[in-house]
Amino acid sequence: MAINPDTQPFIGVICDASFSVLAARIKQAGYRIARISPAMLLDGRRPPVDIWVVDCADSDRVADAIAELDAPVVALSNRPDVSDIEAYRAWANRIVSTLNRWTADAWQGRPDAATSSADHFAAVDGVWLLAGAAGAEAAVREFLEALTWVPPVTFLYAQHVSPDDQRALVNRLSRTNRHLRCSLAVGRHWFNPCQLLVVPASCRLQFGHQGEVFSLRDAWGGRHDPHIDALMMSLAGLKPRLSGVIVFSGASSDGLLGAQALHGIGCPIWAQDVHSATEPAMPNAIAALRLDSKVGTPAELAAAFLELYPEVVVTPPQADSAQAEPDARLMRAARPSGPADPDAPSPGKGPALQ
Repeated sequence: MAINPDTQPFIGVICDASFSVLAARIKQAGYRIARISPAMLLDGRRPPVDIWVVDCADSDRVADAIAELDAPVVALSNRPDVSDIEAYRAWANRIVSTLNRWTADAWQGRPDAATSSADHFAAVDGVWLLAGAAGAEAAVREFLEALTWVPPVTFLYAQHVSPDDQRALVNRLSRTNRHLRCSLAVGRHWFNPCQLLVVPASCRLQFGHQGEVFSLRDAWGGRHDPHIDALMMSLAGLKPRLSGVIVFSGASSDGLLGAQALHGIGCPIWAQDVHSATEPAMPNAIAALRLDSKVGTPAELAAAFLELYPEVVVTPPQADSAQAEPDARLMRAARPSGPADPDAPSPGKGPALQ
């Protein structure tokens, strides 16, 4: 069954394992998903989803919490043990078939699904991930300083940093470009024009289907925090698609697996030139697998980035980012004359496929 990405429901998969074959099958079928552990469900830490699916060996453990959910729940009985691979896969396929029937024939979404909040994806012309580790802050600040104007995009910035230093990092970045509003992405935020959200080291992020960003108070669990591979995997399910990733200086290969996943769905991957990087390991790992479609110094990458967007006049949001209305934004100016960039995006859609 072909899933319409504009109307597909957001599926919450409650699973008690670090990897769920069922969750992978649901995502493979074209649905957007959020994986939720029983502990998170019992603590009330759950995203606003449209349909819940239960993949727990002991469903009685979460029965009371499931009864309080405000969305339909799919929980087929007689779940096989995951050690019985063939039986478990057959069970997972039945779950997906049930979801397909609901989507095609009966499911119309929760009454407030389309009207409960504005679609903040409509407010921005792209969502970009800036990623790095050692030496990345200086490179990112050089990149931001080179932006002579800021397009109506949201930047997510993921850098290995201690939780004690993350707010100081936000303060330093806030002084880098006066046209850019910087915040630490703890709590609830929305994608807004001219915004940079610093990915917290202390908790994971989840992304809603209308441009919502919320922290789960759940540890990243990687060797370094934030775990850039895990973040990229979450962003791979973003609809509309993530506009691009720029990998800056770093002394590890964190982000390589996630970059491969994003590259596989057509997301452009750019990388800092290794000769300009304080620590070349991260951009060099991207280059070694030929994932990068553009390479340059931070200033060169900034110039290439601005070429992707028609120049605009944007007033950065002054209200709290969780409250800003997406339509209160911009007036477009004419694009300067010159040759067309083959990588340039259609208005409002981010860069074209490479």
